[in-house]
Amino acid sequence: MPPIAAKWVVRAGFAATALCFAVGAAERPATVADVVVLVKTGVAHRQGDSSLARALEKLEPIDRLDDRVVEELESLGAGPKTVGALVNLRDRSSRMPPANPRPEFDSPPAPTALQQSQAINLAAHAAAQYLAGLPDFICEEWVRRYEDWGSRGRWREKDLLEIKLTYFDLYVDRDTGETLRVNQIADSIPEDFPVTAASTRLDYDFVSVGGRQFLLPLHAEVRLTSREISTRNEVEFRGYRKFSGESKITFEPTGKL
Repeated sequence: MPPIAAKWVVRAGFAATALCFAVGAAERPATVADVVVLVKTGVAHRQGDSSLARALEKLEPIDRLDDRVVEELESLGAGPKTVGALVNLRDRSSRMPPANPRPEFDSPPAPTALQQSQAINLAAHAAAQYLAGLPDFICEEWVRRYEDWGSRGRWREKDLLEIKLTYFDLYVDRDTGETLRVNQIADSIPEDFPVTAASTRLDYDFVSVGGRQFLLPLHAEVRLTSREISTRNEVEFRGYRKFSGESKITFEPTGKL
């Protein structure tokens, strides 16, 4: 989803102090509050996405970074590499104590039960209409598989799988009810289970198929973390095109009966 623009008024003295903290934070264990300050400072000063991600990869989390904080920082303008580094910190800290105090953000209040119900009904209606108008189509699924031995954020590409597909759970647009993103995060994993964290993120966008625009899956990321290794699969959906076929029936004369 597009980042939400944020306005910052920073005095020169504070800016210098914040940047020094950001550099120092990469050299020591960090709380969730440290991570939030680091990312906010980097975004406010337009630090490069790769540079900010590398700074986050050097941190050693000491409390739990939850998905809410990752999403709030993404909304403030964190780039895709920075978000990936934040997700890695989230997975590495999944068994740590929760952040105290809990980070606060200047974001809209949580929807009421009535608003949630209305949003679900709107999304269900939009999905039913969407599926009714969706043509048969084909596309290609590309899966890049990565491994991180030691779960330290040092990802190495393992291989690339190309899968042919013939087919055509959630963030929804507030006004239209259309699905924009699906996030799935494993919760309450048993302590003795080999997997300590598991998550899936699926992003949708509009794609032209047969001369019309359809909201379709474009990118997904699947992460699994164990005590010894982390794996990350990046999935791309490409080459959407309308599925069609032609048939011709002819009748040949068989002679007189």
